[in-house]
Amino acid sequence: MHDHGDCRELFDLISPFLDRELDEATCEEITRHMQACPPCRRYVESMRATRDVLHQMGEKDPVPAAEAEDLLRDCLSAVRSRLPGATPNP
Repeated sequence: MHDHGDCRELFDLISPFLDRELDEATCEEITRHMQACPPCRRYVESMRATRDVLHQMGEKDPVPAAEAEDLLRDCLSAVRSRLPGATPNP
C-alpha cells in the first residue's frame, strides 16, 4: 500500500525542487519517491512542462510572477483534492 502522506509532503516541495533550491539529499529523496510513485512522477513532469511553457511565454510576453504562482498553486490544489482522504479547500 502506498503512503499518500508522502505524496502530500512532495507537493509542498515541487516548486523548490524544480527551481533547484533544495539540498542534494532532499532532491534524492524526491527522486526516489517519484521512481516508486507513478502519479507523483506524472504530476512533477506536468508541472515541469507547465513551468517550461510559462517560461517560453515569458520570453515573448512576460507573465507576472504572482500570476504564475497563482496558476501553480491552483494546479497543486486541484491535484491535492484528488488524493485519497483529501479534504475540500475552504
